Amino acid sequence: MKIAVTVDGDNADAAVSAGFAESPFFALVDAKTLECRFVRNEGNGEPRKIAGLKAIKQLHQEPVSLILTGEMKPAIHSTCQQMGIRVYMNITGTLKDVLKELK
Repeated sequence: MKIAVTVDGDNADAAVSAGFAESPFFALVDAKTLECRFVRNEGNGEPRKIAGLKAIKQLHQEPVSLILTGEMKPAIHSTCQQMGIRVYMNITGTLKDVLKELK
C-alpha cells in the first residue's frame, strides 16, 4: 500500500502541510518499508478547486490508497472516497513524526 503525506518540504524534517491542495510536496510512503519518495504537488499554485482535483488525479495515478493531511475540503474528500482513497485529516508534526506512528 502506498500512503501520501502532504508536506511543506522534500525531507523527513518537513512539517505536514496544513492543507491538501496547498501542499507543495507529497511524501509517497511505502507502508511496508516506510521508504519515501518526494514529488511536487502538480496542483499547487492553481486556483483552489482545480488544485485539489489535479492533486487527487496525480495521487490516484501513483496509485495511493491513503492520504494523510492537515485538512481537506469536503468536495475533494468526497472525490477521494469515490476513487477508493481513504483520507485521515488533522495530522500535525513532521514527516518523521508520521513515520514513527506508522511503525
